[in-house]
Amino acid sequence: MNAPCNTSNSNAVVEAKQALITLASDIGAALNIMMADLSTSSIYSEIEGINQQINTIAHDAENGILHLNRTIKICEEIVHFNAKLIRRKSINPLIPDLLISILSSAAAQAEKALPLVRAALQPS
Repeated sequence: MNAPCNTSNSNAVVEAKQALITLASDIGAALNIMMADLSTSSIYSEIEGINQQINTIAHDAENGILHLNRTIKICEEIVHFNAKLIRRKSINPLIPDLLISILSSAAAQAEKALPLVRAALQPS
């Protein structure tokens, strides 16, 4: 069960919110690239699903309603998907380098958000 956010962990919540908003932006940029290059591929479908989830979480964060456990799960999925896409790139060189770059940035943001979100879950 999530502990309610209070004053002592509010800084972690604010930092997590900012990291999630940046992450949503990175995922959105990756989705735009995919729409132009690979809109019929399974990669596009995966990015689209992640994009919808992270945008919902970012919107909730902006409204002060953090779904922290769900946020952790999505961030972990982004990190995992980035590693998967990098492996696919070695097999399929047609995957755009810009996509790899943007998703790597998103994964870095997700990795940054994870400890912040976990800290916000800790009781004070």
